[in-house]
Amino acid sequence: MKTLVGTTAAIIGLIAAGSAAWGQRPTGTLVLGTVNTTKCIGGGAWTCYNATVSSPDVIELRGGKLAILAIRRTTAPVIRGTVLAIGGHAGTDWWDGGVQLARQWEDRMIASGYDIVQFKYLGWGWPNPIEGNKQGFLRLACRPATIIKWVHDNWHRSGTFMVIGSSEGSAALGYSMAMYGVHQFVDRAVYISGPPMTELVTACLATDNRQLAHPSESSLVDEPDGYLNSYGPCTLRTDTADNRNWWTHNSVETADDTILPGGFTRGVYRYPNTEVSFILGGRDSYRIRYHAFRLVHVFTANRQPLDVRIIPTMGHPIMQSQEGLDALFDILTQP
Repeated sequence: MKTLVGTTAAIIGLIAAGSAAWGQRPTGTLVLGTVNTTKCIGGGAWTCYNATVSSPDVIELRGGKLAILAIRRTTAPVIRGTVLAIGGHAGTDWWDGGVQLARQWEDRMIASGYDIVQFKYLGWGWPNPIEGNKQGFLRLACRPATIIKWVHDNWHRSGTFMVIGSSEGSAALGYSMAMYGVHQFVDRAVYISGPPMTELVTACLATDNRQLAHPSESSLVDEPDGYLNSYGPCTLRTDTADNRNWWTHNSVETADDTILPGGFTRGVYRYPNTEVSFILGGRDSYRIRYHAFRLVHVFTANRQPLDVRIIPTMGHPIMQSQEGLDALFDILTQP
């Protein structure tokens, strides 16, 4: 694979016949509620709705995970598609983070004929269960996968359906594509500044710059396993066979649910009908690029065509990089 700094690197793979059967865990149910005007994106261009997301294999309080969905419709004469943007960390803030450069990018997309959807979770966010309840990334990713499917089925009007995810939001996209079958209707998927949740054994146990930042970010690996108010095995670097096995099965690039009760689905990493891109920052930390490339290598091994762009001036948040946002605009608006 050849990656061109600051330019497109097209990795063209032959689509092999007889690929592995599509695995698919079931998505859940999203119930759209009332309009929310108090916690909406400012400026008056967005319409926000309360929502409840329930997943068949996830133990929830109050019957579902509470979220807010925001939509901004284009008024262009031709509707070219829909962009669903997933924010970073635990998904408790809007993708654009209120950053002016990102808002200007949204204006460009709207003017070019695209509807934009963002969402955020209330409480701890998408990868967090009840305290003391071990569920894991793979199972909890049913939440963003359910939202992706619902937006496609209910709000996508015409044209190209695209999903972008930043940082841990790119992990949410990665699990949804690999395990929940959303690749069957996502036309373009863009992984931005991640995903960091690959090769979790290394992320938790390494002592060099392949690790997550201990202890502040290793707790992100522990939280899906119920350690919301205490240190868990990733933060404490508890090296056991059971922990290694669990982390491997819950890593984005090696995901499968064969260790879960009734598990049968293995991750899928070749999407014949989806254009897959990565945008990574040249000024981002080495560990982010290292873990992102774990997924890049798996895609390459599965002959998934890729567009990988390393933006020299970009740090971790693409919202603060004009060059990064220009690259994202170029990827999403190409014919």
